[in-house]
Amino acid sequence: MAVFKRVRIQAMISIACEDESVDYDDATVLRALVFHSVREDGEHIARIMDIVEVSTTIDEHLDEGDCLSYWMAKALVASNRSWLQLNRVRGISDKAADALAKFQGDDLSLDGLLTLSDQVARDLAKCHGSLSLNGLTVISDDAALALAGHTGDSLSLNGLTRLSDASATALAAYKGILSLDSLALLTNPTLAKKLVAAAIASQVEHQMQMREDEEGGIYPWPHFGEVSLPSVTELSPDAAHAIIEEIHAVSYEHPDLYVDAESIDGSLSLGGLRSLSAETARELSRHRGYLSLRGLEVLSVAAAESLATRGEYTLDLSGLSALPDDVVTAFTNYRGRFRLADSCRLSPYAQQRLEAWSWPTGMYSMKR
Repeated sequence: MAVFKRVRIQAMISIACEDESVDYDDATVLRALVFHSVREDGEHIARIMDIVEVSTTIDEHLDEGDCLSYWMAKALVASNRSWLQLNRVRGISDKAADALAKFQGDDLSLDGLLTLSDQVARDLAKCHGSLSLNGLTVISDDAALALAGHTGDSLSLNGLTRLSDASATALAAYKGILSLDSLALLTNPTLAKKLVAAAIASQVEHQMQMREDEEGGIYPWPHFGEVSLPSVTELSPDAAHAIIEEIHAVSYEHPDLYVDAESIDGSLSLGGLRSLSAETARELSRHRGYLSLRGLEVLSVAAAESLATRGEYTLDLSGLSALPDDVVTAFTNYRGRFRLADSCRLSPYAQQRLEAWSWPTGMYSMKR
């Protein structure tokens, strides 16, 4: 059967070079091109691919688990497509990656790759345009260092939940837009600053677009700047410090970025945090705006005492199922507003204390 397929493909290549009007929309042939190293000129293979009209995506012609061959990679590059979506590809050889390194399009997506060798990482980093590798859940330090040298507009690694300090430092140096939407552990301050800078950059761009729309007679809803890191479940004090410092720096540089009169820094959402140390709380208390910690399941007295120094800004603790008396007492001098869930359990003492306090800006969800 393999010999038959090989002869058939070679025959089709010869025919394709002579007659481009013949319809060769045959997924079996395309799969054979993936699995077999057809030793013909890559441009001829590309002509076949053009004939079968797979200019938008090759995925529909691939089976789950396909391994991208060198000749298919060469053909894809030779076809001069603006973007390649190869998300069913589970494996790629060093030779095939070397062929893909010559891709000059705008977007290359290999979200099906579950592992990445250091050499493949070095080759893919040479691709122009955006590079998406969202299927990776682990990455070596050398591979991270190689990808950090990618010269394209963006690098998406949304499958990674944890990074070593070396990998985090390497990726923080990436010049384009870095996406790590599943990162759960954030301890590296340099990477934390990078992620916040990327989030704020999109806010600035959006704000500038709003101004252009207003000048053109279109008046959108007011935009409130927000930095959101929803996937982070563990945050170190150093990373929290870097986050606040970056937000403060942008607030100073763009004082009109946030239109909320009650906020200097806009809103910061860390809804994925399940617990909070007193040291991290102390760093976050420096945020001058809305702070969402709605993922917290427990709050210590020490952390509450740190958060109580925030000033007249809203604190979202709507994930707490109960607010113990000692935590309520720790907030005695807090001048801001709370947001608690209606189901949050409060003792009569806590209810009385909360209702007795009088904040200039009022409270959320305290009187039921």
